[in-house]
Amino acid sequence: MAIKKMKKTKSLPRARARTGIGAAPDTNFTHFNDYIRMEVDKKDVASFIKTYIKQTFDKDKQRVYLAAPEWAFTPKHFIASTILWEQKGKAFPDNWNAKSALDTFFAYLEEMGNKYLYAKTEEVVSKPRKTPTEIIQEKTSDFIGGIEITLDEWTEKSTHTVYVDLIKDAFPQSTASAVVSFYTPLRNELTELISKKTPDLVEAYSSQPLSVWKKYLAFVQSIIDDADKYVAAKKATRTPRKTRVKSADKQVVKIQICSENKEYKLKSIHPMSIVGAMRLYCFNIKTKKLIEYVSHKATGFEVKGTSLKGWDADLSRQITLRKPNDVLPVALSKTPNQIGKAWSALTTNTTAPNGRLNRDTIILRAMSK
Repeated sequence: MAIKKMKKTKSLPRARARTGIGAAPDTNFTHFNDYIRMEVDKKDVASFIKTYIKQTFDKDKQRVYLAAPEWAFTPKHFIASTILWEQKGKAFPDNWNAKSALDTFFAYLEEMGNKYLYAKTEEVVSKPRKTPTEIIQEKTSDFIGGIEITLDEWTEKSTHTVYVDLIKDAFPQSTASAVVSFYTPLRNELTELISKKTPDLVEAYSSQPLSVWKKYLAFVQSIIDDADKYVAAKKATRTPRKTRVKSADKQVVKIQICSENKEYKLKSIHPMSIVGAMRLYCFNIKTKKLIEYVSHKATGFEVKGTSLKGWDADLSRQITLRKPNDVLPVALSKTPNQIGKAWSALTTNTTAPNGRLNRDTIILRAMSK
């Protein structure tokens, strides 16, 4: 008796487990947002937001929004959460202003998109050669994108020195200034979260306790401080115009100063900048003294050997810094009045300087008034 061959039964395909944005639990907005932040790939977040833009806005708006760089989309998990939660027709928590969050984001996209569309000529068939300014802008964008990745992967043990990265690739001063401008709003937002505990921000940052965000704020602040120091260092290495310092080169021949200190990430300005200046800020890396010299002469300071001449003994002063890294950024970037306020807040005694410049002296700034 012949044995009939059994027909192979087709196995039914298994239902795939939902993954990505589609698998986000939608019973609670906070959990929903946390899932998208932690479980959904950042490229998928960017793709979702871009798809929403294409489906929602007219072509002119699309052109501007989608011209923004990729890193303007990838970290915006809370925007993807807000859009999808709204599409599901679910109510937002009372302390989350969805309209404000979306309006702020799209205003930011419009600003970034317009920057990248600026100066593009649609009539030119062949791609024009990039100008030096465009090359710098592109490199700056990539540099900030690298910092964004570092922040996305941040942990409490993370270390990153923007100052070293800027020096390594010899970035221009404008790149460091762009870093300061880009991360100052984030710094301010985190400061508001920790100091004022604004309900909207508390909800947006509810994935971690405030103690963690406080450390994250310190990390962001270190990025800004490093960029500020790089700006100051680049200004310091500029050779002053000879028309302003006709005999300065002869005056500073014998001067002895510390040209650079890696511990405090400082560089001395060119010594010729001292001559003719009306106010001078110095820092002694050995004694940790911040020194302010004020000239009493209409023609400003002069230099003789290793000594500063023409400074007012009553108005000039020095003070020991217990925490130099907290005060030096102020001395490097603020006005004399603002520096004076920070000086008054210090608890160490103010004493009189001696006018000597030596190998431990960093010349921070020379000012015209």
